[in-house]
Amino acid sequence: MALFNNSYIITARVSPTSTYYANIAPLPNNELWFYTAQGQYVPEATNYTPVSPASQSPPQAFLDLLTVDLDTAVANGSPQLTVIIHGLGTLFADAVTEMTALGNGLQQYASYGGLVISFDWPSYGELDSSIYYSSSPYSFPPTKTSGTVRDNINGTVGAFRNLITMLQQIQHSLPVQINFVCHSEGNYMMMLGMAAETSSRQPVLNQALLVAADINNGALQQSGSLADTGQGLPISNLLKRLTIYYSKNDDVLPYSQSLLKEYHNPSYPNRMGLGGPYSYNTGALPANTWGVDCSEVISDVVIKNVPQVPPGTSSHSAYFYVPQVLTDWAATLTGADEGKVANRVSNPAAEDQQAFVMRYVQPPVAGLAR
Repeated sequence: MALFNNSYIITARVSPTSTYYANIAPLPNNELWFYTAQGQYVPEATNYTPVSPASQSPPQAFLDLLTVDLDTAVANGSPQLTVIIHGLGTLFADAVTEMTALGNGLQQYASYGGLVISFDWPSYGELDSSIYYSSSPYSFPPTKTSGTVRDNINGTVGAFRNLITMLQQIQHSLPVQINFVCHSEGNYMMMLGMAAETSSRQPVLNQALLVAADINNGALQQSGSLADTGQGLPISNLLKRLTIYYSKNDDVLPYSQSLLKEYHNPSYPNRMGLGGPYSYNTGALPANTWGVDCSEVISDVVIKNVPQVPPGTSSHSAYFYVPQVLTDWAATLTGADEGKVANRVSNPAAEDQQAFVMRYVQPPVAGLAR
């Protein structure tokens, strides 16, 4: 499989290298920085440099580099551009690390030949993210555009729409499909960003994977008597297929669900990445939306025995390192039928029959394979 010439991260941070929360905010005027590093999935953030000053649209030099690597993806047999949106407590350097893990993991363990890049919204570090999570009272969308995590996300919506414009232009000029992989609070960025899209400018997206989603479990509820329903429906409306990956063994989302409850949708206070979508109980999930219960695979008991998972990794983030999960993601991104992905079985607990359970498969023991 051919390697890519460069690594790419697009960020909406006013000062990408800043780690102090007071210096972290969205760029003004919906602008973006377009960073590259020479070499495939470079893990060191210091190797990334902006192609030009921040702007609302990508510089031609950035597009030229990206086009060459997308041609490589086509040659690899995976004509795809997959954009990862990180979660909470992620600084610019952390976003680079996560993108590197995903790109290398999909390539090494799942033979995925598409190109992975990162969209970096202005999250704070872990401690500051817990302190400055959101403004009160709850509202969707938030009323402010900077100051807390969710305010910063709201202030990034315009820049996100400029990202979508860039992706549309790439899709129109090259034979590639556009995917998103959203992790944790990155799902809120996707939800808010897609909610701002208009029917007259619908992006034609391929697949979106909502992983360990820190959004309300009613976000994809099509109808109901409760208020604030279906906040994430624009995501499913604007792509071919949406797949939700969740685990009851997630070790981070319980804190979001309980300690940060006052900042969440009061009608649907539970986290989608912990228990899956509420719609399973009502049969009101969009037809192109599926859930995968990863509880058998994503748990502290299992991941401590998976050598690819770095020591100290939470189950909330372990998805990016488990080869079995990466294999499922690669099959999904490349359009495999949802009922024919390896190691999935139908979830009998789901009334809408749009849910699967990922069965754990014991990896072969080194030295015993024949």
